[in-house]
Formats: sequence, structure tokens, C-alpha cells
Amino acid sequence: MYTKYLTVLAVATSAMASAARPECAPFTDRNQYYFGSNGQILSAVQIETGKHTVPKASSEYFKRLIQMLKARGTEVVVIPVPRSGFTLAGTLDPGEVNGNIFSKANAGDFKAQTLNAYQATVDDLKNYGVTTVNFMEAANAELALNPGVRLFFLQDGHWRPEGAKVAANAVGKILKEQKPELTKLISTKTFKLLPLPSVSRDGFGWDVRVKLDCPKTDWKPLIETYPTVATEITSGGSLLEDDNFPVLLAGSSYSADSYKMGLAQYLELSLGASVTNIAINGGEAMSSILDYYTFHNPKDIEPKLIIWEIPTQYIDYISTNSFSPITLRQILPLLAENPVLLEEHSIPKLGGSSTIDFTSPSLRGSSYFIKISLGNYESRAMDIVLSDGKEMQKVRLAKERGRAAKEFTIELDNSIELKNITVSFPDTASGSAKIAVYKY
Repeated sequence: MYTKYLTVLAVATSAMASAARPECAPFTDRNQYYFGSNGQILSAVQIETGKHTVPKASSEYFKRLIQMLKARGTEVVVIPVPRSGFTLAGTLDPGEVNGNIFSKANAGDFKAQTLNAYQATVDDLKNYGVTTVNFMEAANAELALNPGVRLFFLQDGHWRPEGAKVAANAVGKILKEQKPELTKLISTKTFKLLPLPSVSRDGFGWDVRVKLDCPKTDWKPLIETYPTVATEITSGGSLLEDDNFPVLLAGSSYSADSYKMGLAQYLELSLGASVTNIAINGGEAMSSILDYYTFHNPKDIEPKLIIWEIPTQYIDYISTNSFSPITLRQILPLLAENPVLLEEHSIPKLGGSSTIDFTSPSLRGSSYFIKISLGNYESRAMDIVLSDGKEMQKVRLAKERGRAAKEFTIELDNSIELKNITVSFPDTASGSAKIAVYKY
């Protein structure tokens, strides 16, 4: 039989807190952190009521990313994961929220505010051509049916396996409704769950932050346990069978196997399809996509579906791992089909900085990209300077998460007409490199 691991339904939490809250900053600030009598810890950002939309600077790049994936035959479903505060509306300890920012979570309009803001995020993502799962709507429906269920950890902002299960079922539902032909194509198997031993939340959560900031505190965290399960194929496939219609799960620590929240396996159960989990712990929004296509072999079968879990706080966050224009400009060339090589140059020896002059005219804008290929050398980051001879554009190409790479790409923009590039390598770098200019 074919077995995969996941985490399932949560069980008990045992309170072991010897003090209501750590007796050191920043946790003594009641406008920054909430400590409930049940062990609940919230930071102020977890009760936010603002919408998250793709930054204007990244908008066109993200739209093209989705278009290029679809051109390769890949559909995209996005699960925007909201902060946990919406599940706690009206439930916080009055004595703990009196006179501070957390009182808004007990206000009568708090749930409506979170719903409206989240809906605006969902609607914004739909504008880019992705099928968007309304997790908050599905979660509220689950809480209405089962008021005692806990979808997020008490002392961490991540969802529990119960939350992952809600998300997976919502994906299955929306695909059946909006993409019935795709659902029929990928749904070739059936799965069942097998119970496995329980584990405890460890290595993530606010208690980790407390240990760093308050090393001498007497405060002790909750031990939050949850059982794990495995999926087993009962019909329609085997471990050695090659899937003709691959399904990928991209995302962050909400999805990554390291925390065993089980989203990939619940998706298998919901979709009737094997799911390859490419999510990266700490990868924010973009790292798993960048990592996958950096190493993707074009001869391999293209994924039919990417289910992309994105925490909402990273949607409007311009960082190396999220919706930075630079990050998107690194991903887009990786999706190019049959680009035209304009010119190629060699750097015979790495170490220090090397400058290459280009001869091709009018190298400006998104029709062109640079590829830097390293021989036997691997790196997670590279500093380059693009120049027109007068103006310079400094760019840091980075893969802070995932595997170190031997190739880096960057699409040009309209800010300069490229005349030369300067590439910097560590003095300890060895081997050679090639720098090429391509046109889409």
C-alpha cells in the first residue's frame, strides 16, 4: 500500500503556565500581546481588519505569471489564509482587553469587518485569473456547525489540522463547482486515513519568541498535542505509478511537511488525486514557486493544477520571499517556452566582480531576460548591477529558502536600456559562469 503522512484532528491542550504572561517586554505591553485565561496568546496583528491586495508595483508581473502558467496548461487555485483572530470574535477575556487594542475583537462589528476585508482580498486575487478559495467563509460555516472545534493553535498563529481540513474541503468544493472538467481529469484515485501517534507543537509558536526575549521568565507554554494520520490509496493507483496529471501544493509553513498540518493529504482525500507538496517552511508567498521552477525539467509533465496556499499578510508584503517585483522578475523567465538566445558570454574564473558588455540593441523591458549559469558552483544569492552606461540598477538575486541554485534569471524592466552587467561573486567562489541574454 501507498502511505503518506499528515496531521489530523486536535485533541487536548494541557495548561502549564505558571504566570499569566511573561514578566518582560514586549509581552508586558497589553497593546501588543493578549494572554487569555485559557492560554491563548495573540499579537495585535492577529486581530487586524485591513484588506491585503497585490502591490501595484507587482500587479502586472503577477498577472503575467498566472497567464504563463495557464499557457503551459496549469490551473491555479489560491487559498488566502487569514489571521486567526476572526475565529475569536467576542470571546476574549474582558479583563484582559479592557482599555487596549484587543477590545475591538469583542466589539459587535468585528466579525463583519474581518469578513469584508477578507472578501476584498479574495476579490482582488480573482482579478488575476486564479480560482480563489474563501477559507474564512468555509471556516465560519464549520464553526457554526461545530462551535467547539479549534481551527488555529492557542499559542501560535498557524492553523491546526482542523483548519487545514476545512481548507482542503473548500478546494475540493470550488473545483467541482467551477472546474468540473479539471476535477474529473485529476480525480483518478481514492484514499483513506490511517491513525498515527500524536505529536506536540514544538519549535514554532509564541513560546519560542518568549524564550528568546525572556530567557529568565517563569512562564511556561501550553503543551498542545494533535494526532497524526496517513493517507493510503485504496483504489486507482500505486506508489510506482506515474501520474499523468500532476497536482502540486505550493505555500508556506501552513502547508510544509515539517509541521505535519496535513493539508496535502487532506487534499488527496478531497480531490481523489495524489498531491506533491513543494511548500517551504518560512517560504512566505513565492519561495516554493521560485524553487520548483528553478529546478523543473521542461521534459517533465507539466502540473495540471497548483494549489497555492498564501497567508494574507504576505500578499501585500514586498520582500524577497513574497510579492516583490524582483522576485516575480526572477520567476517569469523560468516559465518561458522557446526563448530566443541573443548573445552569450563567459566568465572563465569566479571570485570578485566581472563586467560584461552587450552588443544587442534596445535591451529594455519585459521582452528580455538575463540568465546567469554557474558551472559547478551553487549559491543562494547573487548581487548584480544592470547599467546603460550612465544609470545603474542594483539587484540582489536570491533564493533564501529552498535549494541553492546553479542558475539565476532576471527579467529586464523599462527603467534602463541594458548595455552591461556586473556580477559579483564571493572571493571563495570557484569555477566558471555564462551570462546570456534572451528574448521571449
